[in-house]
Amino acid sequence: MIYAVIDAIDEGLLAAAHDISNGGLAATVMEMALARPARFGFELNLDCVPSGDLGMRTDKLLFSESSGFILEAKPGKEARLEELLRSHNLEPMHIGQVTSKRRIKMSRSGETVADLDLDEAKAAWTTGLVEAMR
Repeated sequence: MIYAVIDAIDEGLLAAAHDISNGGLAATVMEMALARPARFGFELNLDCVPSGDLGMRTDKLLFSESSGFILEAKPGKEARLEELLRSHNLEPMHIGQVTSKRRIKMSRSGETVADLDLDEAKAAWTTGLVEAMR
C-alpha cells in the first residue's frame, strides 16, 4: 500500500494523503480538513466504507484504528490514481469528496451522522485541550 502511495506522489496525482491510524477514519479526515488553512469542507458517505460487518455501529466504523490511507486526487487525476492503485492490487473506494461549502458532513444509510461548521470544528479541535484543562 505504501508503495502505491509513493508512486501516486511521484506522479503528482495527489492533492493530499493521510494514513488512517490513531482516531480512525473520522480523525483522519478531520485532520485533513483542519490542518491546511481550513478552507474546504467535505462530504463523506459511510455507506461506501467497507466495514466487513454490515451491522457495524457507526461509531466503531468512524473510530476503528485500522490501517489504510485517505487519498485526495488532484482534479482530473482520479482515473489515473485508480489505475495506479489497482496496478498494486489495491481496490480504491470513493468514499467522499472535498467541497467548497466549509462544512464537514458525514452520512450513513441516508441519515446525517455529522454536520459541522468548519470554523467551529477547527476551534474545538485546536482549543479542546485548553478548555478541558480549565
